[in-house]
Amino acid sequence: MLNAILLFMVLFYVYPLKFLFSYLVNVWTGVSTLVHLPGGAVERMIEPEQLPALMAIFSGGYLAVACVFMLLFRRALSKRKELELDALEVFETRVSIGASMINGAAAAISLVIALVGGARYGGAAGVIYPIVLGPAFTVYYSVMGRRKRKLGLTAARGV
Repeated sequence: MLNAILLFMVLFYVYPLKFLFSYLVNVWTGVSTLVHLPGGAVERMIEPEQLPALMAIFSGGYLAVACVFMLLFRRALSKRKELELDALEVFETRVSIGASMINGAAAAISLVIALVGGARYGGAAGVIYPIVLGPAFTVYYSVMGRRKRKLGLTAARGV
């Protein structure tokens, strides 16, 4: 069931995510965000007042995908005996749950900014991702790496 939900969400969000990514990259790199329509008309890709709604849709989808991944990893953890997970695999599954929670937290922050900030702060909702995720993952994986070494967990197959 969780796989079906994940597939649906990914299929549903592919085009809006590509569109938003293209728009944000154009804005950040100074490339024009104007589009040339048939008939010679030139318009903006999106109007500034549409950005918060677009960011809310993106952040909602990102949050939903992060939650589904967290649920998938929790399901695997609950089935660890049937899956014959060793101590390293259990640890890595728990690390993946934490990473999904970090992704979800970044999406939730972005969603709040998009919904509360309006057109004035709509762009900030997109900038939150690199600001939050970069440092959060650096700290998280550093701490988890130290914990893994302290517990003496290594790959059983020498990988």
